[in-house]
Amino acid sequence: MSSKNYHGNQVSCVCRFCILFALILCLTGLQSLVYSQRLVSKVTVVLENLPELKQEELKDFNKTIEDYINSTTWISDDQGGEIKLSMQFLLSDISSSAESRYRATILASNDKEVQYFDKRCLFAYQMGETLYFNENNPTSLTALIDFYVYLILGNEFDKYSKFGGTPFFERAKRCAAQGKFGLGRFIEGWDLREKLILKILGDEYKKFREMKDDFFLGIYLFDEEGEKSKGRRSIYDALVKIEKILLSDPENEDCKRFIGAYSSRFVDVFKDMKDKSVFEKLIKLDPERKALYEKYLK
Repeated sequence: MSSKNYHGNQVSCVCRFCILFALILCLTGLQSLVYSQRLVSKVTVVLENLPELKQEELKDFNKTIEDYINSTTWISDDQGGEIKLSMQFLLSDISSSAESRYRATILASNDKEVQYFDKRCLFAYQMGETLYFNENNPTSLTALIDFYVYLILGNEFDKYSKFGGTPFFERAKRCAAQGKFGLGRFIEGWDLREKLILKILGDEYKKFREMKDDFFLGIYLFDEEGEKSKGRRSIYDALVKIEKILLSDPENEDCKRFIGAYSSRFVDVFKDMKDKSVFEKLIKLDPERKALYEKYLK
């Protein structure tokens, strides 16, 4: 049975969320929503490369960014819970006499399988400045933050339904367009960010997003009483999709990170099966954890 046959089950398990989310989104737009699910950020700033005076000025910079992210209404749904976002900023000073400017390397992740690394970030920031969300007129700093928040959210909502993250990816696309054409001297790197988001929204990347849909639907079903068989089949379909993606693109980092992040979950799902050939497949796809999978071939 293909994973398509399970989508009726998927609708039943998330339909309330999807219908409510889509309805309110259409009526009010993302930023005006009252939310129950929260985005919770943890921001780290590496200041060692800055002059001592700048280090003192930016000692609370991580808190400034955390406050901006955690106080902005990004999402709405009726499930509750938290979505985690980690951001690390490695700063160097490129200030002029008229303006405090910084070059940054940014690492954004969900503390699991999603990770974005960006070495071409430029922004202006004055000590004590408060950050405010303005979708139509972002600053050079908030544009960067918004872009990566939307990428993390898009990946998270792809777990809830097929292509469920698209509204957030579209917002990230808008951020990239604004950054590329509307940030003047701070446009460096926005061409690459636009390239990234166009890839995520492209047809080829849909294979990876469909795989995630199969996997997380399978996890939901596997944890439901009486649905383990259906859940296991959906997760196996996801594994087959990973295999196909890696066959055509052996260096696909998204697939490698995904299977590594959920290796223990794959083991938990398949360890009680009589047919152990799935572990041979896992060894082939994830050789770094060969020792883990070999335990279940015996």
